[in-house]
Amino acid sequence: MRHSAEQKLKLSAGPQAARFKLPALAAGDYFADLWVLRQGQTLGWGSAALRVTSPRNIAAITLARESFSRRGPIEGTVRLQQPGADLTLQLAWRDNYGRLVAQQTLSATEEVPFRLRGETLSIIQTLSAELRSGDRVLDRKQVRFPVHDLYAPRDDVQFIMWTGFGNDYVSPVMAREWARWGIDTQYTHFSEWAPWGNLWHLPYATRFVDKKTDWYQAKRTREKGNLVRDPCLTDPKYRQSVDELLTGVAQRTAPYSTRDFTLGDENHFVAGNWDLCFSPTCNADFREFAKRDYGGDLAALNREYGTNYQSWEEVKPATLEEVRETGRYAAWVDHRRHMESVWAGIHDFSRSVIRRTVPEARVGYEGSDVYVGSFRANDYWKLDRAMDLNNVYYRDFNFSAVRDFAAPGTLLGGGWFGGYYGNRNEQHMRWFPWMLLFKGSNSFWVWMGYGSAGSVMAFDCSMYPFFRAACEEIGEMKAGIGKLLMHAQRGHDGIALLYSPSSVHMATLTKGFPKMQDTLNGAARLLHDLALECRILSYAELEQGKLTRDEFSALLLAGNQALSRREAQAILDFAQAGGTVIADLRPGVANQHGTAYERSPLDALFGVKQNPREFQPVLGAPTIKPSGSVSFAGALPEATADGSLATDGGRAAGTVDEAPAVIVNQYGKGRGILLNFSLAPYAVAAASKSKEDFAGWQETATTREFVSKLLTLAGVKPRAWVEPTLPRCDVARFRHGKLEYVGVIQALPRPGDQYTSREVEPPSPTAATVRFAQAAEVYDVRAHKDLGRSDRVKTRITPGRAQLYALLPYRATSLDVTAAPRSLPQGAELSYKLTLRADKQPGRHVFRVTVAGPDGQERNWYSRNALAENGECSGVLKLALNDPVGQWKLKAHDVATGVAGELAFQVTARPKGGR
Repeated sequence: MRHSAEQKLKLSAGPQAARFKLPALAAGDYFADLWVLRQGQTLGWGSAALRVTSPRNIAAITLARESFSRRGPIEGTVRLQQPGADLTLQLAWRDNYGRLVAQQTLSATEEVPFRLRGETLSIIQTLSAELRSGDRVLDRKQVRFPVHDLYAPRDDVQFIMWTGFGNDYVSPVMAREWARWGIDTQYTHFSEWAPWGNLWHLPYATRFVDKKTDWYQAKRTREKGNLVRDPCLTDPKYRQSVDELLTGVAQRTAPYSTRDFTLGDENHFVAGNWDLCFSPTCNADFREFAKRDYGGDLAALNREYGTNYQSWEEVKPATLEEVRETGRYAAWVDHRRHMESVWAGIHDFSRSVIRRTVPEARVGYEGSDVYVGSFRANDYWKLDRAMDLNNVYYRDFNFSAVRDFAAPGTLLGGGWFGGYYGNRNEQHMRWFPWMLLFKGSNSFWVWMGYGSAGSVMAFDCSMYPFFRAACEEIGEMKAGIGKLLMHAQRGHDGIALLYSPSSVHMATLTKGFPKMQDTLNGAARLLHDLALECRILSYAELEQGKLTRDEFSALLLAGNQALSRREAQAILDFAQAGGTVIADLRPGVANQHGTAYERSPLDALFGVKQNPREFQPVLGAPTIKPSGSVSFAGALPEATADGSLATDGGRAAGTVDEAPAVIVNQYGKGRGILLNFSLAPYAVAAASKSKEDFAGWQETATTREFVSKLLTLAGVKPRAWVEPTLPRCDVARFRHGKLEYVGVIQALPRPGDQYTSREVEPPSPTAATVRFAQAAEVYDVRAHKDLGRSDRVKTRITPGRAQLYALLPYRATSLDVTAAPRSLPQGAELSYKLTLRADKQPGRHVFRVTVAGPDGQERNWYSRNALAENGECSGVLKLALNDPVGQWKLKAHDVATGVAGELAFQVTARPKGGR
């Protein structure tokens, strides 16, 4: 607003004039608005457009580039009409928080070059130019532009919203509200409203799907016998189109500090069990894959395939139907392994394209990786080598595999939550983000923003109450807890769970074998229900020697029928050195190509003799009796077993139908334990839907007791646990040096939709004790409370409400805040130092730093989470040229312990004419 005035009039019927004298206005377009009021009530209003011109004006502002660095310099030229020595040109650079970053007064010539230096805190900037004659402004113009290197921090959690913006009056309000409630990033398609709302943009760059089976089309068109994917991922023309598309996306969004990209939502190699891709280019690529895989030894390939190829040009893959007819599986298993390389390869190719424009870009996809199966081409190890962004839908095994294989710095999410019917309640919204954080997620992805029945924002742009609850929880994480855990290593309990894609394919080939999706998720869920954590170990890591006694006490083989000689030897070496290997069904009966061994190289480990060429599935309830080191007695839920198994030196402690079960065999310093029945039923029981609390928990109690005793036998000892045992209560541990953090969260007793529909009351708390393996100085991180030195915490655990404890080898006493200078002018820098005092040398901490102005209100743009090595860090607060004068306060608290400190400093007016 440039001017306002009022006058009292006695109105009568008919036209009547009201005259207002306007001040001298700069050239430009204005609105003149008039209200007629009586006793404070509006009787009517009107508006008229007004254009003011000046012969001496700013013709144009031209920037040197489309975008600039956040620290400048900002360069360009201003072209003036009728300049003169009596005029000056004043430039002002402001960021999107209204902070005056830099200003400059220049002589008014026809072409005025400029160069402004400063440091901004937002993506969008405004450069204003005023042409002045003394104090009078003759003309005023401005240009807006982005900075290209103000990136989202990679060492802290991110809050990401699926939402789009239109060209309408609602979008800027939406963007501001998202930012106000803590959203960092807008995901889908680009609009400048995102950076205008102080949000980063994460582009939905493309989507890789088989067009003939994609579930989002009206009708699927793939027919039997069509073995070529549409599009084929090795087709050079298709790859060229991907290159052009992704280059365009990167070039358009990079100027707005975009550094993370997704290649699609719910990407899939194919939807359904289709045996793709046998295109000419894929077949040619398969030959190169096979040549590398067999080390150029064509004779070795012929032995596996049962063929007599004379040259590599003759080699071809086979379909599932073809190998089932011949009984020689290698040509199909190798083809599936090749397709896994092709699927990972298109994502790696896409990342390389984007990185030509954005060199440090993180690229991946989201909503994929849900199903473990032969036709999806999801080799989690290969995919994590090709991507560094993945928001995988949460499943106990799938998420754990993606997390454990991910490269450091990967943007990792655990699936979408938000506007789904089962999420629209406070209970789910307070549970889900903490569950993901404790599982290792560093980002939270919300579907969706605005405009549908599944939105988390109402049509008046207010947040629904259920979503406010999520914002509160994630806001607490963003205030330092997320960064604290991200800078510690997530712990496990010395258990490795092997992932083998070749074994996934063997399960497909083996009639009657349990589904690997259930087998792997059942094993991971079972461990979580025992409040234990494992690390997923890939086939490649096993061959690389990563299975060591230094890190692991036990190895779980779940459905691992296909193992290379090197993998098998690594397992034997682990047991020889004192490790315990626990397997369910048919461990190591085939090599990595799916070819049956004459005898499994693991038979000696388990003291058994397996039939590698024939699986005889029998269904029964395993009955176990105490025998030797097995102390469990009782019957387990019905499961699939191998009726062809025979003991050969090992001692059986039970049976399934008439087959031996739970065979224990000493091997070197360690042992092998072969269950000879599948744990897959545990996943089905745990996921059952019913109207009772913690569905399936009672039905699986004997399985948990049995496996718990086996793991105790293996030397697995939890470092933190809850007494009494509570259903579905996860315990997560994070460690940096001698500093440890323990998170405890119990799942909700019922499915989320029952809370949304209010069929059930919110869950009640249960008295419990959280136990630790050793005493430490214990702090309740969320309550900022010192609990003293102890090895336990007595508490009340409410399902869906997280607890987090810091276990430190010292007691924190205070947080010192020092700064210089204590009085400084606007636009100057305040250098400060934060030091945690303790009775011993502190380790790595995170401090939450906030800054409040003279009005007592926090300036959120100055807040930060500071990493403090050895309990100490320093920082610089760069004030704006227009920050208000008066007394300011810099406050800090230690996230782990809650100890706090603050410092007051004085901001004075900058010298007149100062830059």
